Amino acid sequence: LTEAKSNNWTDALSGKVAGLNLVRSGGGPAGTNRIILRGESSLAGDNDALIVVDGVVLGGSNRNTGTGSSAYLQSESPVDFGTSLNDINPEDIESVSVLKGPAATALYGARGGNGAIIITTKSGKARKRGIGVTFNSNSSIETISRWPDFQYEYGQGSAGENYYSYNATEDGPSTRSTSSAWGPKFDGQQFYQYDPATNTTATERTRFSPATLPDSASVQLLDLASVS
Repeated sequence: LTEAKSNNWTDALSGKVAGLNLVRSGGGPAGTNRIILRGESSLAGDNDALIVVDGVVLGGSNRNTGTGSSAYLQSESPVDFGTSLNDINPEDIESVSVLKGPAATALYGARGGNGAIIITTKSGKARKRGIGVTFNSNSSIETISRWPDFQYEYGQGSAGENYYSYNATEDGPSTRSTSSAWGPKFDGQQFYQYDPATNTTATERTRFSPATLPDSASVQLLDLASVS
């Protein structure tokens, strides 16, 4: 177990440094780990240690988050796309030093107030004559715990809308520009919907129904659901 390596090398810091608190992300293998060295000192949540790679300051945890485009509750539901630290190959790291307290502040000023992680990568070295070969491999497999509970009862639209119309049609003003699914209940109605052949409003009404998965995908979802 001690030889097994994580896809996120910062996991290796856990339990190695006194006072280091590693807050793991729920974003999967590519998620961001928060490194807290001197405890939570700010109510704003910006308490991450400063990251320095070969003398270049990367900032704190340097998280890369996004919320999509006009998604429902986008500000309350950010997506963790990982951090530039994840891009560092652990085999390229020569050493990792941890500075806490005045040591980090003396070197990096206010930016180092929460401590600093100093990473030094390997550099070229003279070798004895001969061929040197190093091979390393790492892989991991994860299983989805649960799938979102999608509803297939109501269609696209805002609360109270009793029809659907892609752009303005005889059915009424356009109701297409919303990501909410609080529109009319699926009941076999026919509305003017999107036509993929012309990339605009269809010339004829079609049945208003929920999107369905291909048979193979449906079977896979059922299998995973039964396992979890």
